[in-house]
Amino acid sequence: VGFFDGRLVLTKRSFFLQRRTDVVIHQGSVGPMEAVTWRGALVAWADGSGIKLFDVESMSRIAHVDRPTGARPSLYPTISSLRPNLCFETSDNLLVAWGDCVMQ
Repeated sequence: VGFFDGRLVLTKRSFFLQRRTDVVIHQGSVGPMEAVTWRGALVAWADGSGIKLFDVESMSRIAHVDRPTGARPSLYPTISSLRPNLCFETSDNLLVAWGDCVMQ
């Protein structure tokens, strides 16, 4: 779950005891979480600084991609209302559409 304060929390549930465990996998973002998606063990999210990719099995951050130039509000003031779209095309291929940029 992404929060307005920049935290991303992974909630795990135990089947046997029906327990719930919350783990903060990221905090201190530049602004709120703008988009979150996952596929398999990979979680991708976008915030004010860019796109981050995280592996929940190894609990490690895999990558960070800076926010695309075309998605910067300082260059295009009307673009600030546009949110990024993240979609896993395959288990290892993330598609990103943000502002006037499309990345694979």
